[in-house]
Amino acid sequence: MRKELFVLACLLIMSSFVSAAFDYGNFTGVNVKFLGIWEDSSTDPGVALYGAPTYNGGDSLDFNNLFFGASASGVDGADTVDGTLGGKIQAKPNHTVGTIRFQEYGDFTLAGLSNQAYVKVTNNIYIQVNAIDGVAVAPMTFNVEMVFTPDYDWWLSDFGPGSHTGTWSGVLDVDVMQGLADAGFSVTGAAATDVDFTMDNILTALSESGTTATINKKETDGLRVTSYDIPEPATMALLGLGGLLLRRKK
Repeated sequence: MRKELFVLACLLIMSSFVSAAFDYGNFTGVNVKFLGIWEDSSTDPGVALYGAPTYNGGDSLDFNNLFFGASASGVDGADTVDGTLGGKIQAKPNHTVGTIRFQEYGDFTLAGLSNQAYVKVTNNIYIQVNAIDGVAVAPMTFNVEMVFTPDYDWWLSDFGPGSHTGTWSGVLDVDVMQGLADAGFSVTGAAATDVDFTMDNILTALSESGTTATINKKETDGLRVTSYDIPEPATMALLGLGGLLLRRKK
């Protein structure tokens, strides 16, 4: 029952963005097609935070014109930017959607004389498998959360009074079929060929009197989505402790 409720919740999240604010259309790669790429925002409706993707060869989409940042200044300053991006990755004949890599990069600035300026980045990604080995199946869904380096949130107190800047990055390799297995689906010896993805990226900035806080995704090369035929080794280490516990119970 828990698995069914979880799948239903994920499907509702993914289906809630059917009428997206921006539809960027289709892009054809070497081994896969990226279909119906779209974006929307609950905090900034009508604003293209990610911008139209660029296809530069291979099986990757680059987002190089991002307008994605949060900024706060002064007493009780608070800003949150929530951008959702999604689409379908469909394998060409004799190919698969083995691993999907999500890469994003950004920077932040904290400044002031007190300790309470704060910034944070999160990225939750939902994967829905629609076909296996070229045959349509009932949609199967799981979610993962990106891990950031060097961290995912920062306080001015981490650095001390003054003005401080830093960079952050997140790279997540999602082994699609292993992710389904960890979510409790029986998919041994199969390969995904039609996959929907939805990523929910949130940037947060908070400030108090005499401080400022900003956090941005980089305007150039701030986000890349890549599909690989063959899952790469050790990718599931990034899928979190929950997946590890599932495997240990088997």
